[in-house]
Amino acid sequence: MKLTREEFAAMRRGAEHDLQMSAQMPSVLICAGTGCIAGGAMKIYENLRAECESRNLPVYIGLKHD
Repeated sequence: MKLTREEFAAMRRGAEHDLQMSAQMPSVLICAGTGCIAGGAMKIYENLRAECESRNLPVYIGLKHD
């Protein structure tokens, strides 16, 4: 996969955001690679995020694209 300079900068900003959020509150990273997505990772991500929001839990739920 070849990235443009802008795509790389956006990826870096996303990683910096994830790092900042994980320092401020508990965090969960869910794999979002090809195999994990095929295995249902996005459904897990959506359900976990919705459950944390419904319980007012200050948890950062992020995706790890590998």
